[in-house]
Amino acid sequence: YTQYRALDHAAAIAAATRFIRNYPASEHLDYALFLRGLAHYNMDRGLFERIRRTDRSNRDLSSWHAAFQDFEELGRLFPDSEYAPDARSRMLHIRNQLAEQELHVARYYARRRAFIASANRAQYVVRHFQETPAVPEALAIMNRSYKELGQKDLAERSRQALVFNWPDSELLN
Repeated sequence: YTQYRALDHAAAIAAATRFIRNYPASEHLDYALFLRGLAHYNMDRGLFERIRRTDRSNRDLSSWHAAFQDFEELGRLFPDSEYAPDARSRMLHIRNQLAEQELHVARYYARRRAFIASANRAQYVVRHFQETPAVPEALAIMNRSYKELGQKDLAERSRQALVFNWPDSELLN
């Protein structure tokens, strides 16, 4: 905890990992998992990001993947832990950011007129990140990409999914 508070996240991760490996039956294992997840979660955050929440979707989120795994393990092994609700909340945020990162790439491919790649990335968002705020835009990107590729049936299916689930969406215009 001291290393985490001193913003030495790498040392906090190493210490928590060592504790988890050496004391797998400890009554404090849930805290060690939570602390390691927090250290991964805050690994690449600078001073500005600590003060103000920023969109990290266009950056490397590999440390958040590790944090997600730690929080997921905590929830699986210790669902009644006092740290589990916080871990679930952070997992939700991480999942939304991972979906937004995929959407960021899909937008990039669409701007470059690489419509197959754009449609594939948007489709990945729809399949793997359901119930995130990124899904409506992913469907809109799929619609546009399929239109550009001359795939009228696929374009119409993605449009219908958007209309059915978000009838008042601005993306329908």
